[in-house]
Amino acid sequence: MAKRFRFIHCADLHLGTPLAIREAPSRYWEKTLREATFQAFRNIVDTAIEKRVAAIVIAGDVYNSADHSLPAQLEFSRELFRAANAGISTFIAHGNHDPVSAWQAQVPLPPTAHVFSADKVEGLPLVVENETAAMIYGRSYATMHTDGRWAPDYVRGESDPYAIAVMHTQGPKAASEGPYAPLSWDEIRQSGIDYWALGHVHTREVLSEDPYVVYPGNAQSLTAAETGPRGCYLVEVGSHGTTMLEFIATDAIRSETWEFSVTDLTDVEMFIQAVLAKRQERRQEVGKPLLVTLVVNGRGALHQVFSDPAARQSILARLNEEEEMKHIFVYCRALLDQTTAAVDWQARREIPDATGDYLRAVDRLRAMSPEERHYALRQAVAARPEWERYARYFGELSDERLETALRRAEITGAQRILGDNGDEAD
Repeated sequence: MAKRFRFIHCADLHLGTPLAIREAPSRYWEKTLREATFQAFRNIVDTAIEKRVAAIVIAGDVYNSADHSLPAQLEFSRELFRAANAGISTFIAHGNHDPVSAWQAQVPLPPTAHVFSADKVEGLPLVVENETAAMIYGRSYATMHTDGRWAPDYVRGESDPYAIAVMHTQGPKAASEGPYAPLSWDEIRQSGIDYWALGHVHTREVLSEDPYVVYPGNAQSLTAAETGPRGCYLVEVGSHGTTMLEFIATDAIRSETWEFSVTDLTDVEMFIQAVLAKRQERRQEVGKPLLVTLVVNGRGALHQVFSDPAARQSILARLNEEEEMKHIFVYCRALLDQTTAAVDWQARREIPDATGDYLRAVDRLRAMSPEERHYALRQAVAARPEWERYARYFGELSDERLETALRRAEITGAQRILGDNGDEAD
């Protein structure tokens, strides 16, 4: 019968990374924003101590290599010593943002902190009450990109009571080759490993339960796109090798996106009151600072207001001024307009005029397969004479960006043809 134990699986701490906020918020929040990634890791260590885990497993990107932040190294060391004093070991595999070559040891770590070699996959025992409860296999990045495949070297030993693989990887859902330790499902199945503790992907996901293949996501949201709770997994291993997971939110500040429809709104004050009500509700439910992206959509009279950048900035300023002195603040970082004018566009498609022709042309594009549509859109862009000066950016036109541009162009183009009064422009 094997030893029962618990461990924390986390990754992508990115300690010291500033949160991506376009406008500088209140000076009262500077410390909270600056230390968000540090606080998230403190929360991980707090959880580890509270849950009496045997180990914290970190699957890469403790730091950002571009920063070489000494405060980040000091904070990391301080927290590892705090974990060590509680009898908790730490197993660390460096990733592409903190490769071994970029981080010469300036700050000492406790003897209970084990950093995996960048030369090869190595196995280290996790000792619980003088018994080996598991073997933990891992490898660190030597540089920002990997060379070759590491996965075949992750092999469970015959005598391992439980086997954990720590890997910073693009994962089995990505391309079979790439610069971030490619990993295939065949390699996972052949390894005999019980639990694959992965890092690199910032969205948490349990890819498999037989064996467990897990991304915990990042511990703290860094951008507006990284919405929802961020944290780590508490993993409990039973005496017969059973595995149970519990997600623990550790983020110090949370990012959210709120959507509002203008269809039934008659003035801006109604929109502001709807946001204020939502803000109070979420402040009580979440209990921590929020960075919110507001998205307005729908069709109605307020389209003219929300399509004006100056008006949107004025609305944001009004919403945020009341939050300045609050400890648990809800800061609206952006207001995005997806509204359309109060025109029956479906009926407008049936009219045999320039606007109808334009909308039917858009419909023909939408009827194509995604591959055909994206090709046609790229060809249309490339045919524009002004595009020559921007040719070097052509490769940056992602499929998602093309779809967004098409969605905006559908209504914006039709409105320009119609003119401000809803009639055909001269």
